[in-house]
Amino acid sequence: MQIGVRVANITVTSAPDAVARSQFEQARADSVRSIAEACMRGKWDPGLRRCFLTASTQPEIDACDARAPAGAAARPTPGS
Repeated sequence: MQIGVRVANITVTSAPDAVARSQFEQARADSVRSIAEACMRGKWDPGLRRCFLTASTQPEIDACDARAPAGAAARPTPGS
C-alpha cells in the first residue's frame, strides 16, 4: 500500500496541468489499490520496492516502473 500511496502522490503533484491533476486525484484510490496488488502479485523484490519508495520525481517513478515485471505499470493514466 505504501508504494501505491507514494506513486499516486508523485503522479498527482507532477501532473502537467490542472485537468490532469484532477483526473489523477479522482483515480487515486484505484491507483493505490492496483499498484499494491501488482506489487503483491508480481512479488516485487526488495530493490524494486525500495526504488519506488525512495523516488521523489515522476522520472524516477518511470525508471522504477521500467524495472517492474511486464504488465505491472505503476503509473496511473488520466481517466483510469
